[in-house]
Amino acid sequence: MRGAAPLELWVNARPCVMCYGATMWSGVKRLVIAVDGPEVEELTGFDEGPMPEDWIGRFAERGIEVETGVLREEAVQVLADYRDLVAGGGATLYNARGTGVHAS
Repeated sequence: MRGAAPLELWVNARPCVMCYGATMWSGVKRLVIAVDGPEVEELTGFDEGPMPEDWIGRFAERGIEVETGVLREEAVQVLADYRDLVAGGGATLYNARGTGVHAS
């Protein structure tokens, strides 16, 4: 891909521990994130796993730029809407270790 633009990945939230590893080795040179705080786990019950405290710095060491906060408020609302939609349908949103949002 000589001459091709560097690969970018735009996502709604910071990566979970699995996506962190996959992104690191993917060839992505820039990661753009809307929500980078604890809201993902708080709103959805997702278990994001044990991320390194300085995960952005670890990406930078490997030449991967991280930009956070792009359309943050809108993304937080989408996460809340998704949780409410799934919970209203009587489904389990996520249950890797039994910690997901459950609806009755």
